Amino acid sequence: MTIDAYRTYFDAIEKEANEVPLAELLRVNIDPEAAVLLVVGVLPRLMALREEIRTQLPNFRISHLEKLEAYTKGLGHAHALHLAANAPSKTVPELASRARRRSWRRSKKMRARSRVAGSSTQSSSRG
Repeated sequence: MTIDAYRTYFDAIEKEANEVPLAELLRVNIDPEAAVLLVVGVLPRLMALREEIRTQLPNFRISHLEKLEAYTKGLGHAHALHLAANAPSKTVPELASRARRRSWRRSKKMRARSRVAGSSTQSSSRG
């Protein structure tokens, strides 16, 4: 399955997810990657038990089971977005060191160019 497919699931459930009242949200204490892998693995067996679930659990909203793939893959996409947004960035000392190295290289090139330019003007004025 491609990244675009996961995004499609995310887009399909995003509005529904955003409509859940804040008071109904729960703190999640699971590993999203592990949860996605687990559900994707058992989903075919769960779907095969759909009718049995419907009869044995009459108060269970079967629409949740029917949307489980979308919820799961939407979670996978949301988690990937979260990881990308929170990836560690380079530290200030690393960036400063990199800037100093680049600046030093540029100044070295400029000095070399000015020496070459200076020597060519000197040799042309001698001739």
